[in-house]
This record gives sequence, C-alpha cells and structure tokens, in this order.
Amino acid sequence: MGKPLSDRIHALELRRAQLVARIQKLEAQDRERQRREDTRRKILAGAMVLDAALEDEWLLETLSRRLHRSADRALFRLDAPSAPSADAESQLGSTEDPAARL
Repeated sequence: MGKPLSDRIHALELRRAQLVARIQKLEAQDRERQRREDTRRKILAGAMVLDAALEDEWLLETLSRRLHRSADRALFRLDAPSAPSADAESQLGSTEDPAARL
C-alpha cells in the first residue's frame, strides 16, 4: 500500500515551496542583470553625450543656460553664472528654470 494521502500532500507542498523559491531567485537574478545592463547603457550614452557636449558649442551654451549650481557647472568647466539683470527679470517674470532642479 502507498503512502497516506496527507504525506503525499505534504511532500507536494514542500516541492512547491522549493520551486517557488527557485523561481524567485531566478527572477531576482534577471532583475539584477537588467539593472546592470541599464546602468551600462546609461554610462555609455552619457559618455557619448559628454564627449559631444565638450566639443559642441550649442550644447555648451545650453548647459551654461541650464546649469546653475556651481558644482554642476564645474563638471563642465563652465564659468560661474552671471546674475540676470533686473530688467531681464521684470520681462520674464520668474527667473527660475525648471531644468535647474534636475
């Protein structure tokens, strides 16, 4: 005669728990691989943009207009930002650049 039904159920529940654990481990490994690949893509794309930014006058001017923090500007060897004149402030209303918060 075979094992009692309760023993077979217990064995299957144990097997299911082991399979769930293996699946979770593989999913975690896949997420980690995807994260590493995404980081690598960002590093490579960023390096290309930086190379272009340091050679392209338009990009340098754009960075100069949008980067306001001294530490950020120093990364691109930009001079300190000049303070906007009172006349320019009155014409534009708010002088805050939304991109400056990035």
